[in-house]
Amino acid sequence: MAKDYLTKTFPVLALVLATGFSLFAQEMTLRADHPDGAYRSGEEAFFTVESESVGELRYIIRHSLRTDPIVTDVIPHDGGTTVIPFRYDSAAFITVQVSLETARSAGGATGENAYAALGVSFGREQIEPFLDDPGDFDAFWGGQTAELDGIPLDLRVEPVEQREFSDVFTFSAAQIEGRRVYGYIVVPRGPGTAGPYPASLRLPPYGQGPNLARPDVQLAEGAGCLAVTINIHDVPVDEYAEEAYENTDLGDPEGYYYRYAVLAARRAIDVIAARADWNGRDLLVYGESQGGGLAFLTASIDDRVTHAMQAVAALSQHGGYLVDRPSGFPYFLEKAAATGVDLADAARAVSFYDASLAARRFAGPTQHYVNYLDDICPPATHYAAVNELSGPRIVLHSLRADHGNPAEYNDHRAEFVREYFAGSTASPNPRVTPRRGHFVDAGEDLSVGVGQPFALQPTFGYGGAPAPAGEWSTAWEVLSGPGQVDFARAADGTEATFSELGTYRLRLRVKDPYPEQEDKWWELIDDLTVEVTEATSSIEEATTEGFSISPNPAAQRAVVRLDDAQVASVELLDLAGRRVLAPQSGPGVDLAGVAPGTYIVVAHTPEGERRTGRLSKR
Repeated sequence: MAKDYLTKTFPVLALVLATGFSLFAQEMTLRADHPDGAYRSGEEAFFTVESESVGELRYIIRHSLRTDPIVTDVIPHDGGTTVIPFRYDSAAFITVQVSLETARSAGGATGENAYAALGVSFGREQIEPFLDDPGDFDAFWGGQTAELDGIPLDLRVEPVEQREFSDVFTFSAAQIEGRRVYGYIVVPRGPGTAGPYPASLRLPPYGQGPNLARPDVQLAEGAGCLAVTINIHDVPVDEYAEEAYENTDLGDPEGYYYRYAVLAARRAIDVIAARADWNGRDLLVYGESQGGGLAFLTASIDDRVTHAMQAVAALSQHGGYLVDRPSGFPYFLEKAAATGVDLADAARAVSFYDASLAARRFAGPTQHYVNYLDDICPPATHYAAVNELSGPRIVLHSLRADHGNPAEYNDHRAEFVREYFAGSTASPNPRVTPRRGHFVDAGEDLSVGVGQPFALQPTFGYGGAPAPAGEWSTAWEVLSGPGQVDFARAADGTEATFSELGTYRLRLRVKDPYPEQEDKWWELIDDLTVEVTEATSSIEEATTEGFSISPNPAAQRAVVRLDDAQVASVELLDLAGRRVLAPQSGPGVDLAGVAPGTYIVVAHTPEGERRTGRLSKR
């Protein structure tokens, strides 16, 4: 249905969607002067069209096919190269579409019309949700989950298939209003897979037909993972859902069909939690399109979820319709306007189902697939969710992909699990290559002195190895803080200097140019909190009168004493002021795992006073 809308709105896309943009590859090319398509807000971009044909070049620049054009024009193309300049002052993803009409070769022969499209971004780092957080998001979903928790699980499991490296079962469990959730469980089997296992939950794309949920053999056998998949409808996995997606009131958060979907996902997690073969620690929730949006809604309301993943996620940035920007599928506010529902009521109600608002409640590692020519779930809608997250984020940018899942979505799922889940570095299937995925860590939260430069020390890479020296680029940005932060390149990375006391939030962005694939690149993101305190010029000046540590030097543990006050908590810094150990309650310092060397010990009193001393670790 969504593809029909696109081809009717822009008829040439019918051919483009069928050909994957390959038909006119030799006829005409379209390139941006930034190969990664990444521009700052207000920066001028230059789009170059190359073709030996002659004709009228029509171009349209817009946010998506569901929004009005920003620029449209027809200009002559005399063969060779034509450059289209464009500047955009706001944070957005932009689609550039060009067609060479009534084209003829330079020699005068008639040629076919040619078409090309490309996506780019302007200031993507500043894209934010357009809807306000409702304020009672957590209370609303807390009430819904409390109702679900009061319903017995009534779990029914039946065997389906015994494979060489896994066992497949169907299951169903009770949920609210007499409904049931149906799905599959795949349990890995083979050498080294005795369990307990990490777990995954796949949520389905949009649809009412049978088999939207299929056994997730790939993660079970490829990463030693207890793999669960469900549909979101009140029917077995092989049946058609007649009454799916029937909303009762778009002005009331309880009137949305997706309430059942989110609670079905939570009930599936109850099923996982009830199993003795789950390790109780690692749980990935993921999906594509509708399933991607549901994954972030589920992660926001269930603290058993530790990791999340989405490809071309729906259900994000619903408020785009209110400001003539792209909205997340299924375009609820457009439907509200068309059916006479008050938009203010609908905007508040749909905010409980907005992944970009839900994402700020989740801090675990995540992976994302953002396709720049996706006009069903436009990239700006789910990138708003990416920006709201705070944990490590791995993002694949595909500048010429539409709503289909990129190949990497299948190939890298197991790699993500192997990287982040203990016990998943090997596969029960010996034919699977147990490669690990991307990783990024901005560093431990730390305390530094005001005005004192210190080296930021992030780690990032792929396949269990650090990134090749000099091949990946890094950039830091300031999310919040009371003063200025100066970043300077140093021999071993980046140094930061803070102008004022207080708490700062920094964000690291790493670019893996991914040279194996044209018009694609990986972005790695992580956040770091820095507490800026009074500067100490040297370790000698870090000793406070009346402060003692015993033993000193110490091997495993030391105790801090103050002559005139109690010790409420203790933390450990290195000589550059970076936090080595987070504050530990009481006067003791547990040094297990701390490398030998000299450190600054910071003792906090119950009254909030800060005392410092020096400790040597043997």
